[in-house]
Amino acid sequence: MDVGKEVAAYIERMYPKAVEATSSTFLLAVRNCVHNEIVATMGLSSIGEIEQRLARRKQERRQLRSVWKAARTVKPGEHGKVDDILAGRVPLEPDL
Repeated sequence: MDVGKEVAAYIERMYPKAVEATSSTFLLAVRNCVHNEIVATMGLSSIGEIEQRLARRKQERRQLRSVWKAARTVKPGEHGKVDDILAGRVPLEPDL
């Protein structure tokens, strides 16, 4: 939990205006997300499992970024773009 708290404190120190613009639970969500990722990774016992998790998480981030970007540009009643991404018919955004 300490790492998650430190990440949240860093965000609060470095980007106070961004934190002000978010909900009151933003820093709690960041802390918990970091904690959950660490706990999930601690359960892995081999290099192969770690590499598989990293590859899967990279793919998941790319897909989520693409879907989120598409959803933000979709007009009411137009859902094909998001459906195409979910079905794998559209290339994903590059991972940062």
